[in-house]
Amino acid sequence: MTKSKEQIKAKLNEVRAYFERVLEAVGDRWETQVYSDGLKWNVRQVLIHVADADRGHNRQAMGYAAGEKVIPDDFDVQRYNTRTTEKYGNKPAEQAWAELRESRVALLAWLESVDEDKLDLEGRHASGPIMPVRNMLRLQALHEQAHAQDIAKALGIEV
Repeated sequence: MTKSKEQIKAKLNEVRAYFERVLEAVGDRWETQVYSDGLKWNVRQVLIHVADADRGHNRQAMGYAAGEKVIPDDFDVQRYNTRTTEKYGNKPAEQAWAELRESRVALLAWLESVDEDKLDLEGRHASGPIMPVRNMLRLQALHEQAHAQDIAKALGIEV
């Protein structure tokens, strides 16, 4: 694996380890509200969102690296998040956590095998900007980290 890919992998693993520590400290507080605005997600719903977003980030990175158009120009991430919350908002935390782990295994296996030059191909991220695949992977880690920090803050978790 190239140094660049190793750095991406290390960041993804570092953030995931932090998120796992936060989730392990949740205990029985899965229904505690994390956000008071927007979709007003509780801890479980944030986990569901992160698991869904992780799969989505994977599809974006893998798709753009393969030369596919993944995100349409008119994609609305807020509308998407609202719809997925309505559809999957009652999923058990254990199921979402397992899905999160599965999607990361798939991403790391792909990262190991993808040609380095494919990480420079560009596409539209779900948040709107056009960027290289490598930046999408970095943004994936930052997205997860932000939600982990929000959960930790809401529950007073220090890890």
